[in-house]
Amino acid sequence: MLERLRAEIARRPVGTAIAIAYVALRLIPAVTHAAGITPDSAEYLGGLTLRARPPFVPFVYSLLGNNVRRIAFVQGTGGALCWLALAEAARRLAHTRVAKGFMVATILLIGLCDIVDRWDSAMLSESISISLGALLIACVLFYAQRPRRASLVALLLVAALWALS
Repeated sequence: MLERLRAEIARRPVGTAIAIAYVALRLIPAVTHAAGITPDSAEYLGGLTLRARPPFVPFVYSLLGNNVRRIAFVQGTGGALCWLALAEAARRLAHTRVAKGFMVATILLIGLCDIVDRWDSAMLSESISISLGALLIACVLFYAQRPRRASLVALLLVAALWALS
């Protein structure tokens, strides 16, 4: 697996640099803004329960020790990776170099918009839900391009997690 990753990095150094810069840009607001605590946050930070909210977000928060800084960092990083996956899936659909660049730039810029990345520091379900939504679209595109059992399993798993967020 690491050999494949190294080969991909060597094959696409510009894309790798863009991905690293994108993750850094997504993390800046997540780690520099104060954690967004609202009255609803207590229901997510209170641990896993099936009563008030869908269970996935409280489960993730409990795995992170309900530490708001750690949660914001993971939400920012996870969000960046999900938007990068969507950009890669869309890039593969395009046929020309210009179209590929346009697809990647457009999707990554949308992922950097304040209305998207502001949720990374909020202790609510929006960040995880938006990120999983982007990843779900990416999984649909990957499956449509190469329908394989592994991509179908990934699609169904992400759909389930998104539905539970």
